[in-house]
Amino acid sequence: MIRSITRAITRPIIRAIRRALEKTRYLIDLNGTNAYYELAQPLSYANDFKFEFEFSTSSAAQMDFVGDENALKLRLVIVSDKLKMLVGNGTTFVVNFEHPAIVTDGAIHKALFRKSGTTYTIVLDGGAPVTSVVAGAVTPLATHIGQRGSDTSYFNGIIANFKGTDLGPQLFTT
Repeated sequence: MIRSITRAITRPIIRAIRRALEKTRYLIDLNGTNAYYELAQPLSYANDFKFEFEFSTSSAAQMDFVGDENALKLRLVIVSDKLKMLVGNGTTFVVNFEHPAIVTDGAIHKALFRKSGTTYTIVLDGGAPVTSVVAGAVTPLATHIGQRGSDTSYFNGIIANFKGTDLGPQLFTT
């Protein structure tokens, strides 16, 4: 009985916290020259996390989806027409791998970047995941969408429905 009362009290609180953590931003038509979105507060996840969004571009230039003000903490980027994930410890990028598919075809793609334990994953358009396993704890820091920060790697295209989610340990299960 006490357990059901506790659940009844905590479920609405947990749901409200989850909704607050899963805010969605809508971004349209970044011009590749000087348009980007600077987050009011950096996204920083001490544990597991995921970033997901839709995008479209036909530019082959190096472009950042998510950047970290050049602190060597996090970059989700297109390099040589492919999605690349770089996660660092502040000194060097310890995670550095790419998805093999070409994404600069002008089509709308859905990207998912995830960290679960020591496994880092990129999923493109709901297809097979590409993973990299890297030991060592890193805490990514995201400060910009569509640019790296003071870098000039602006995104040229559309980024939509961006969502960052903390997948860290849950206090309660529902």
